[in-house]
Amino acid sequence: MNEDQIYLNISELLSSVAPADVVAVKMSAELSPETSSCKLEYDAVRPDGSEFWLVGGGDVNSKMLDLLVDLRRIYLDRNSDWRKCVAELDVAKGKMKFNFLYS
Repeated sequence: MNEDQIYLNISELLSSVAPADVVAVKMSAELSPETSSCKLEYDAVRPDGSEFWLVGGGDVNSKMLDLLVDLRRIYLDRNSDWRKCVAELDVAKGKMKFNFLYS
């Protein structure tokens, strides 16, 4: 799977957990050094800017881990080692924003 497909699949997963009344969905991830596990947190943003916590669920979390591991491998091939990232999906515009935190 190429990098663009990974980003697309991540945005589709975030969209799948988004309640109907939100403007954005955020995902924070922290991968373990051996990339076999990941701490995931999801938040939704209401039109007034307030945020609330979302549950991704086992299937979404499992798929997200696989995608993030694949994405990290691409970055490692470029000598870029990140273990944490924050992704935000603007639901109305369908645009993704990623911030990577490097070790």
